[in-house]
Amino acid sequence: VDPTTGKPDESKSVYESIVTIEYIDAVSKATGKDRLIADDPFLAARARIWADKVNRECCSTYYGVLVRKDEKERRENFKNLIKGLENFSGQLE
Repeated sequence: VDPTTGKPDESKSVYESIVTIEYIDAVSKATGKDRLIADDPFLAARARIWADKVNRECCSTYYGVLVRKDEKERRENFKNLIKGLENFSGQLE
């Protein structure tokens, strides 16, 4: 969406979760608590690290549970998904 006109602009695309979040913060000109990523550099870095970890340890393994045909592979991905979720939930404040 073109931020000035509000109309879709299909000539541009932004993907990858953290990149999209940063793009939304930039085009919305959000500040303070309205931002999706903190203004504080340490908190912003921590959010980027965890977004990457969740993508690798939860999203990818969940996808493996959904698409793998071999039951052993599905179980291994499920085990890794649970481990990733436990790791993430242990970091929540």
